[in-house]
Amino acid sequence: MVEWWVRNRAKLSLRVQKTNYSITPVLHHSMRSAPPGKTGLMTRVTCYIRPHKLEAVKSAIAALGVSGMSVSDVRGAGNSPETTDWFGGTEGLIALPIRARVEVVAPDDLTEGIVTAIVDNAHTGEQGDGKVFVESVSDAIRIRTLERGDAAV
Repeated sequence: MVEWWVRNRAKLSLRVQKTNYSITPVLHHSMRSAPPGKTGLMTRVTCYIRPHKLEAVKSAIAALGVSGMSVSDVRGAGNSPETTDWFGGTEGLIALPIRARVEVVAPDDLTEGIVTAIVDNAHTGEQGDGKVFVESVSDAIRIRTLERGDAAV
């Protein structure tokens, strides 16, 4: 049996086995993917919210059945102007207020529910409530098991 490596149009490694003049493609272990029909569109929802609204937003997203999310503390300013506040009897300028950044990657059918949960729980009606960004994700790969697509999320 003769084996050699070729590159297909998608630039992925594909092992080809030649036996008795028939060519049989075999997926290399690094190319495992979800079964056909099981992959779908995925979406990344990123939001910047007030830190004291984080627990309510996390609970609302978890209630939808989404278990994975990334949360980080960030500093930044959107359309809001710089504000001043009193600290220990002196007035200080708050140029870059602290915000919580929440990132969730989920199947496309959960996107609208996630966005609604974020907006409903982070809304105060005041300037500086935050923003929500929705992006499409072409693929996800779980490194440990090499699962791809929705199975990796």
